[in-house]
Amino acid sequence: MTTMPAKSNPKRQTKGDVEVIKAFIEQRSASGKKLSTDGVRLDGHWMGGNKIAFWKGGKIHMPDIGSKTADQIQRSIRTFAAKVDLAMSELEENPAPSPDVRQAAIAARLANP
Repeated sequence: MTTMPAKSNPKRQTKGDVEVIKAFIEQRSASGKKLSTDGVRLDGHWMGGNKIAFWKGGKIHMPDIGSKTADQIQRSIRTFAAKVDLAMSELEENPAPSPDVRQAAIAARLANP
């Protein structure tokens, strides 16, 4: 009985990827097979992998670019970076309305069918 070799996961981060992420956090330039950074911007070497994260105003910003691989890299950045270096997410910048405001909006919709 022969065993099949394990397939490599293309989304798995290699040691080189982690080094590039750490260099980005330390604002140094570095390059690897999948990622590169000039210290200000982190890019992926695949279609649509531009600007995974960037420094602006002394904070790391991570736009949603709609890629599972980019999301995984952004989670790694959140893990390795100091919390004070991360920009507030859009959810935190635009907080949800208070429960009273939401209840008033629901009541208004129910009153005017």
